[in-house]
Order: sequence, then structure tokens, then C-alpha cells
Amino acid sequence: EYAPHLWESVPEETWDVMKSYDPTGEGRIYMTPNMIDYTRHGAMIRQDWLDKLGLAIPTTPDELYHVIDQMVNNNPDGMKEVIGLEPWMFYNLRIAFSQVTEDPLMSRVASGADYITEYADPGSKEYYRFLNKAYNNGLMHKEYFALNEDQFKSYIVTGALACFEANVNFAADPVRGNLVKTLQDNVPGAELISLPALKNPNDGKQYSSGYCPGGLIAFCPLTADEETVEACMTYLDWMCTKEGGFAIYHGFEGEHFEYNEDGVPIAKDVAYNAKDKDWLRQDLFLTGNSGYFATAEEFNASQAAEAPGFEEFVTQSFENSLSGTVINAEAYSSPSTSELTTDLGLVRDEYKVSCVTCPEDEFEATYAEYMSELEKAGIQKIIDERIEYFSSME
Repeated sequence: EYAPHLWESVPEETWDVMKSYDPTGEGRIYMTPNMIDYTRHGAMIRQDWLDKLGLAIPTTPDELYHVIDQMVNNNPDGMKEVIGLEPWMFYNLRIAFSQVTEDPLMSRVASGADYITEYADPGSKEYYRFLNKAYNNGLMHKEYFALNEDQFKSYIVTGALACFEANVNFAADPVRGNLVKTLQDNVPGAELISLPALKNPNDGKQYSSGYCPGGLIAFCPLTADEETVEACMTYLDWMCTKEGGFAIYHGFEGEHFEYNEDGVPIAKDVAYNAKDKDWLRQDLFLTGNSGYFATAEEFNASQAAEAPGFEEFVTQSFENSLSGTVINAEAYSSPSTSELTTDLGLVRDEYKVSCVTCPEDEFEATYAEYMSELEKAGIQKIIDERIEYFSSME
């Protein structure tokens, strides 16, 4: 069998998804997926501030707004500058307002680039209304849109940020310096916890945003000759072996890791690994998202062990990032997308800021203008193509 290790390491249901993208309907495979598709995003909040203010963990968008409002305006630590909410990457918060999650067709149509989601899912308007209200009431940094990653992290570790959403292990990742540990070093008693998905006000259910099935997907161009394609596939197959991808990601037993009682590779010296190999392991390991594992449970155990003293925090973060129903992003790109995406992206970049920062009494008009500008830039053509494509798959 061709590339046997790759075939065996990728779950059958993921291969089924790859086959579904064949426009001929014959189930041919044009791309190779990751071994296991893991979690995408997670939200964090200051538990110690919840406790000091006598507040419960928020479970809905309205409750979240109330909590961050209290943290900013009644900050128990008496800080001069408190940021209630930082919209660094809000996938899960946006999906908490979605109005298409229970529509099998439109949930797939809307699962694409930001401008596709925001045009095809009416719930996106309420997501922006939430951010607009928070911004106008002083719960967000006035220049949040200009903050870079280092500035974002500085607000976390200095204790100025109440709530944020980012990559699921962003706060405890040793490669990023374990931000939650630095926070506790700087602010004794500070405690971050992860939030489960918020209940959608439209149906009361929880939804989490997931990567497209297969995670990082690899292609060979049609212009490649047979010898090149075979070489690429041989390399990807080697990545799915203990000598290949496992060693690239986990290193060598005795030097970088030891097996625990369950046979899971656990890092020996996180600081050494971070300098020796971890800074490059994600980019080199092309057939795995975040490690060479057979199950999500093994993955969670290994990731938790890389943050000594914060194992429970990491495990909870990964579990909460999959709470409720996971809505996976779609890998499909319609024929007109490449030709229209630049103009649509420019419209999105302008209005994703203006819809948040405009005065509250101008929100309706600003959002309507956003939708109108997307239409002028050709969004409906992409939506129609996506409807046709996913309808044929159904």
C-alpha cells in the first residue's frame, strides 16, 4: 500500500472528509491531512477577581459582559489600568452568537474566512454589537486593534487583563515563556482559569470553534512530475513514523523525554527542550498538529507535563476548548475566492475595526455599510458557489 504509515496514522473519518472534497464525487484524495485534529481556541479569565468580587464563572455572553464590567469598574486590586476584554482572536466568542449552527448547510457555508462568516451568519452582527458596547463603555483597550503580540502578552503577565481568547495553550506554552506562571510571579495570588464555551443566546447550547478536519493539509501542485510527488509522499510517510515525526517533535528518549506509566512521552527538562528543539518542532512536523499521539488523551497528558505545576490548568484548557458541539472550519475554497479575496479582505480589515469603535448609536448604520461594501466587493458570488458546492455534498 502506498504511504502505509500515513494511511494508518490518520483516522478513517478524516480520510472520509478528504475524499468528500473531490468535485467528481468519486472519492479521490487531493490532499494529505494531519494525524489527529486537535483543539483550536480557548478563553481565559481571572478567577481571583471573580472570587474577590463574589462573581460566578460566566456561562453566557450577557454574564461575561457583566463580569468584565465589574472587574474594570470595581477592580479589587486597585489597578490604574484594567482591560476587561482583549479580542486577540475571538473564534469561540463569535460562534456563541451564531444563528446557523443548527442549519447543516449554512453552518458549512458560513465556516470560512472572516468576511464569509460575517456575511453568511446573521449572528455575527450581535457579536460585533457585543464588542461595540464593551468598547464604548471602556471595557477594551482604546487602541486594541494596534496591539502586537508582545503588548498583548505584557497585559496578561502584568495582571492588567481580565479576559481574553487565544490559541488553546497560549497562556501556559513553555515556548511563549509560560505566561500564567509569569503572571503569578509578578502578581502573587493571581489565578487564570479557562472558560467553557458560552451558551448561545439563540438556542442555549454550547459551541466551540475547531480547525478544519485534518488540520494542516498538504498538497502537491498539478505541475509536479510523478517522481517529485512520490518523493513528497515518501517524506510525509516518514513523518508518520517513530524515526521521523515522533523524533522531530518529542526528541530522544533519555535526553528529551521519558515514558510515563501509560507509555506517554513526558518532557524531562522543558527549558532545555525549548532551546534545543521545541522552537522549530511545529514547523517541521508536517503531518501532526501538536505532537505524535494516537489519542487526544495522550496529547493532553504530554502537553500538561510541559508546564510543571500547571498540569491541571493545561488539561482543563484543552477540555474546555472542546466543550459543547465543535464546529469545524471548512477547507473548501470556491472558484472565485482567489480573485476576490484581496478586495474582500480590505473591506473586512476596515470594518472589523469601525464596527467595534463607532459610537453605539451609529452601530446599525455602520454594520449595514459593512455588509453593503462586502456585496460590492463580490461576496455574494462566493456565497452562491459555497451553497452550490455544499448542497451537492449533502
